[in-house]
Amino acid sequence: MVDNAQSLELATMMAGQVARCAGIFCADEVVVIDDSPSSEGGEKTVSSHAAFLARVLQYMETPQYLRRSLIAQHPHLKHVGLLPPLNAPHHPRSTEWTKYREGVVERVAASTSGADAEPDHSLVNVGLDRPAKVHRALSVGERVTVRMKDKGFPKAGDEAAAGDGGGGGEWYRGKVVDSREPRRRKGSFWGYSVRLARTLSEALEGGDREYDLKIGTSERGEVFDPTRPDCSLPEFSSLLVCFGAVEGLERAYACDPKLKSREGGCEQLFDLWLNTCPSQGTRTIRAEEAILVSMALLSTKLPRFFSENAVNATVGGGGGNDAEE
Repeated sequence: MVDNAQSLELATMMAGQVARCAGIFCADEVVVIDDSPSSEGGEKTVSSHAAFLARVLQYMETPQYLRRSLIAQHPHLKHVGLLPPLNAPHHPRSTEWTKYREGVVERVAASTSGADAEPDHSLVNVGLDRPAKVHRALSVGERVTVRMKDKGFPKAGDEAAAGDGGGGGEWYRGKVVDSREPRRRKGSFWGYSVRLARTLSEALEGGDREYDLKIGTSERGEVFDPTRPDCSLPEFSSLLVCFGAVEGLERAYACDPKLKSREGGCEQLFDLWLNTCPSQGTRTIRAEEAILVSMALLSTKLPRFFSENAVNATVGGGGGNDAEE
């Protein structure tokens, strides 16, 4: 979708719009499909355009205070400073106290001295004025999700409250948890993962998730009108919505060597083949526009997965009131 952008700045803005849509509609995963033709013989490599889109999406999803540690400088990221922030719950400010924070391991150490001392804790940068101490020996540079054990920022004159049994205010107390815990326990959107698929079939069948409802979008699909009383979506546990680029999903289908011998067209790969933008006034609809329009319509028929307070129970200022779970 970015290969027809007139400049790197415009391509970056397009990728930023996709990231914002993923955040607005609480996507768990964004799959970038490389719809470039496969070369004759040999294994297909990912095109630079697909790699560019995936790289900007990963940059946008990463909290600002972790980008310097986790994301290497690259020419694709030259203009990311133009993009609006994702401003998701897992991107808290340094002045906000939140129950969960994303972090990166800065140092691993042992609680005792001596040649035989084994590392038993790690200090994690969680975007606050001091790191969080977790009682696990992790790998330096690893990204983790931390549940904060402290109840909030230390009050004036109570620095010891921020330490860990005599830490003297050098760290906060935390525990490394599964990255899905904020979703399960707090009802908070907690970012998306990015997966690169070399072909359409790899996008549909690869990855860790099994999608039991697959929706393809096309101007040749069945009109989706959420205002109709009989308009609904089948029950599902995991939903995948696919969007095509300039030439639609049909191009990705035609460029997939695994699907060339398959009977039927591209629509046979999906449970629903929908047209979410009927009666359009323009000759074409850009991919970034189709994603926003389609997800806005589909979301009216989706179950509510996140609480309306999906801002991660942010507490500003002094002591927090978020009880430990």
